[in-house]
Amino acid sequence: RFRFPCASARHAMLGPLLFCCVLLGELLCVCDSWGDTYVVRLALEQQSPPPLRDLDAEPVGDGQSAGDVVADGGRAELVNISFGGHRFQCLLPTDVGTQKARLADIARYVAAARAAALRGRCFSGTVAETGQPWEACMQDYVSLGGASARYEMTADKPRRGGGFEQLYVGITGDQKPLHVHVLCTCFLPGSLLEEPLCRAGDPVQAPRGTDELPSAAVVGKELPDGKLSIRWEGVRRNESVQIMLREMVHTADGRPCGEPLVASAEVGQLPVASLVPVMSSTQLNVTLSSATCCSMRTLRAQTPSGPNYPNPDFLRLLTPIAGRCFRVASGWWTYELCWPWRIRQLHYGVDGSIEGPGVDLGRFDASVGLTKRRATSQRRDGERHELVTTLKGDPCYKTVHTWLVMLVGGTVHDGAGPGVGGSFNPVGRTRVEGLLARDEDNIDGCNSYAADKRMDGKIALVKRGNCWFHTKALRAQEAGAAGIIVYNDQRHLVEVMEGVEELALPAIPTVLVERDWGNRLQEAIGSLVVVQKSSPDGLDVNKPFSTTVVLHCASDWQERGQVCQSGDQVEVKLVAKEPGEPEAKWPRASVRFVRAVVSEVFPQNATMAVNYASMSQGDDEEELPEIVPFNATYRDGLPCDSERGAYIDRILEPHACQTELTVHVDALCAHEELMPLRPRASQDITCIADAVTQRALAEGAPRGGVETRHVERPSA
Repeated sequence: RFRFPCASARHAMLGPLLFCCVLLGELLCVCDSWGDTYVVRLALEQQSPPPLRDLDAEPVGDGQSAGDVVADGGRAELVNISFGGHRFQCLLPTDVGTQKARLADIARYVAAARAAALRGRCFSGTVAETGQPWEACMQDYVSLGGASARYEMTADKPRRGGGFEQLYVGITGDQKPLHVHVLCTCFLPGSLLEEPLCRAGDPVQAPRGTDELPSAAVVGKELPDGKLSIRWEGVRRNESVQIMLREMVHTADGRPCGEPLVASAEVGQLPVASLVPVMSSTQLNVTLSSATCCSMRTLRAQTPSGPNYPNPDFLRLLTPIAGRCFRVASGWWTYELCWPWRIRQLHYGVDGSIEGPGVDLGRFDASVGLTKRRATSQRRDGERHELVTTLKGDPCYKTVHTWLVMLVGGTVHDGAGPGVGGSFNPVGRTRVEGLLARDEDNIDGCNSYAADKRMDGKIALVKRGNCWFHTKALRAQEAGAAGIIVYNDQRHLVEVMEGVEELALPAIPTVLVERDWGNRLQEAIGSLVVVQKSSPDGLDVNKPFSTTVVLHCASDWQERGQVCQSGDQVEVKLVAKEPGEPEAKWPRASVRFVRAVVSEVFPQNATMAVNYASMSQGDDEEELPEIVPFNATYRDGLPCDSERGAYIDRILEPHACQTELTVHVDALCAHEELMPLRPRASQDITCIADAVTQRALAEGAPRGGVETRHVERPSA
């Protein structure tokens, strides 16, 4: 009924409180000391029990203490607060034991944040004094010989100057208590890890036969024993793959592929263990070293030898994810971030290998570094700062799916019409030309072309429908066409023609045009046609693609123990094992995604139990697997078999030669400026109006000329 002017009050233990006015006498206060939230309820009418103190007997200024009282078995502070001439009496807790527990919670939170990058990782070794084998899986267990100790979360402690301590408790074989203390100390990394050559998705030069010269190909997979799976574009799937030694393959610019990267599972960690003699128990000390356990001063220090980077503390904190790649799937494409190298757009085939050359959306430049900024409003509550950098990648045309079809001469007036490309198009092809041709016996281009109807060097014109766009492209390619134009029927034009995973990638471009433009093209058979990529916004498609990368510690970093866990909604990738050619199965593809909910996770064998969502008509009778592998399951595009340590939690699809990725990194939680505020449940504080205020409310007149207006209630 009244809008009270905002005021502030200071609490002896909790510090200054920020008061925000709300409707119907409820106030939200936030303590600026530790991010605690208090909901203050202003009781505008007589409450039961009655006020703890008679405010009229002893006036007290706004925010001043009216003395201590005993409430709920502990000490409490009584504070008088005045808003717009209305006075209230509030009871604020000051119990010493509660404050100590609160400070202990804060300490555990800081220790857990420093350990976030190591959570779930396992280390092993032998005890220096006895040679006993030990294994430590962070925040789970530590084994020593045949004994095992479990993680005690409540014993976490941050170490002064950086690092943390953890306690694991168990029983030895001779029934003695086993106490394992895990300590993390500072490890200052050196230079950034260099990227190896010939990674999966990279264009290379490789011979297709023993007597043939090297030709353009793509690395599909990196295999053990120094081997690579090589793919060629425009070749039938069963003929497009060849396994060969790395030494036989060269990069696109002629450099030998060299040795693969041997990434240690303990990058930046140096585990050491020692037994401590204790009379009544067995105590084991395990010491780890990590950049996340360094002080901010140490991380920021420039080294006298070696490269000096801007903002070195951020780069050094990212050491735990060096040499590792994190992916998210979005339709036909998978987006991959490999630190500290590059961000790529890739397409994975049914067999899990990469098909076609990847597109570099941006390459990291250590000399530019990372810039800290305040977290944007889209982030969840509690995040304070984040890191941002802008990267430059390949020419923009590799991501463009808009085309221009131009007639040159012929029986109709010269002209040009817009078109859209296919996701399956070769990314490097920007222009193709040839005489426009059409097979009247194969109007839709779904069948193989007869020997006397070949399209060698021509641009095939076909009608939409009766098969996949992808199939039309492959049929035209088999007939020797340089490109293919599909004209639309009565349906709406799509933004991009989606590919079919089980089909091979064509080496010629496919363009879809509107029906009206298709009618004009039918009248221009035999004319010269030029098809080239073009931006409808007038952008220079030859300029480098730009990617903004935001790195942060997500406010929910503690809530998720696994990429996919019980209760998550996921998509399961199902591949039908049906005989016959994929084209014959149209319109139902062999590969599809079905929504499900995870009921149980089995990390031992990387599988999970799922319950499927309601199926569409025709799918009800199909028997779907109840147990599915991690590598065939996705949560919001994240593969459930992803490595822990980081994940891409938001991506904007490439548009107008730019995109943005937001990436959560566990290691950044250790930084004092990037660590989110500790989440806490709101606490209620009731403030009771004095007798004068209650009389004023009863009379219906505001005091102090406070205006009456509606105020939106903020969320607590």
